[in-house]
Amino acid sequence: DRCSEYSTRLAQEAKQYIDDTQAIDEVLELSESLSASDGINGRYQVYTQLTSAVEDMYSALQAAGASNETGVTTAYHDYLSAQNLIKNDGYYMEAADYNDTIGAFPANVIAGIFGLERADTFGR
Repeated sequence: DRCSEYSTRLAQEAKQYIDDTQAIDEVLELSESLSASDGINGRYQVYTQLTSAVEDMYSALQAAGASNETGVTTAYHDYLSAQNLIKNDGYYMEAADYNDTIGAFPANVIAGIFGLERADTFGR
């Protein structure tokens, strides 16, 4: 997973510039959890936490005056790029279309018979 890879790289860069090992450790732990998590719901929960942790760590890098360092900038922009791919993924639109389809007659009857459930759109 690119978000996991780039957040790990950013945390490694951060070790050179900030003393807040708690922020760095949190990013590394969540990055590892993201790679190991199963299912879309579990991955989404970890991804949301990771996004917040990366932003907190980047704020610490800015406060330390390290946000313009080449390695930090590259890793952070790579992370944002991976995050942008996720945000613009077609999943949300497809899930909403699926939900509309199985919510209407006669698909709702068929969905009930086969135990089909609505797709998670994660609040979108």
